[in-house]
Amino acid sequence: MIKKKYFIYSDNPDKSIKLNFLDNLFKKNTNWESYNIDSNEDIDFSYIIGRYENAPPTDISYRFTTKHRNFLTNKYILYKTIEREDNDLYENYMVKHYEIDMDNLENNKKLFHNGKILIIRPTWAFERSGITIVDNFNAFKKYMDKKGRHMYNNIVSRRPRETHKFVASEYIKNTLTYQNKVCDFRVFFLITFVNGIYRAYLVKPIMMNLAQYERKDFNITHIKENITYAHEVADHFMRDLKNQVGKKNYKSMKNQILHILSHLFRMIKNYQIMDKYIDQNSVYELFGLDFIADDKYNIKLIEFNEKTGLGGYSDEIYKNIANAFVNATINKTYDDNFKIKLINSSTENFFHTSNNNAAGQNFSDFCFQQNNPLSLSLDEIVGHKII
Repeated sequence: MIKKKYFIYSDNPDKSIKLNFLDNLFKKNTNWESYNIDSNEDIDFSYIIGRYENAPPTDISYRFTTKHRNFLTNKYILYKTIEREDNDLYENYMVKHYEIDMDNLENNKKLFHNGKILIIRPTWAFERSGITIVDNFNAFKKYMDKKGRHMYNNIVSRRPRETHKFVASEYIKNTLTYQNKVCDFRVFFLITFVNGIYRAYLVKPIMMNLAQYERKDFNITHIKENITYAHEVADHFMRDLKNQVGKKNYKSMKNQILHILSHLFRMIKNYQIMDKYIDQNSVYELFGLDFIADDKYNIKLIEFNEKTGLGGYSDEIYKNIANAFVNATINKTYDDNFKIKLINSSTENFFHTSNNNAAGQNFSDFCFQQNNPLSLSLDEIVGHKII
């Protein structure tokens, strides 16, 4: 019997899931074996984070190219695309944003009317690099002259000006709090393109990040500390809010998140960002979406991140993500035990057959069966009858 080959690698544990959770899934299936780097065989499934030289061709690979996901992960392009393509999403579920005029900073004075507090950030950065918060034009100009302009000139000397900008987003003053700390939500959103079919998954549970400090009297210094410094590392989940906000409001918040995801997924399908591959048959990628709620339980999308920052989460998260990777790309069928709602009820094309498959061998042998003790833990397949 010819076994399938898998390869798992990461050069940065803070940017990947804990590899043992994914590795253990394959070790439990006797029809799969780890890829031997000294062989010349192709790989059937890979999860590679970071740089790995001379990686062989892979049937199911992680991450699609930058140009194909740019309209999602570049903060400026994402906002402009949603503004153009989806008025409901833009008007009701997006934090208001504005493009910063870098050629003449004086033109940005108009952004500060009506006592607005603005979060300033570069579209290309991640992990809070270059972010600040200001409540008046003088503070904004001081920051841009001291740091922002240098960052901008450095990046546009190497990258296109059209997609590398500074943007300002409105700070929501009446944000929802938990344990007297401002909270936001991290959703792990898995997108796959397998055998010509797009699917998207919300991986449970939804994480809840808490600000580093308790919310005190409203002042710009305190807000800046909460925005620009890292959140505390702790296992908080959106479900922890259920008792505080009540079952009805909790369900409303969750439904709003699912509504937003369904709209984003529809845009992804329309743009066909993944089917432009010519050297890979199937692709999957995990994204981290950040949401915030106000004290009336209205959800807003903050940003769509390709840098998921997977370090420091609970084992529950790593286990569920590993299960999602395998089930969403390899497995052939789902059943009601996993509470899955399929976008397309037909599952004939919901797995990928390899050219290396032995003649006469049933491909279901290579799938991870539904009675696997490490069962799939997905909440919804987004895009079809959300709630």
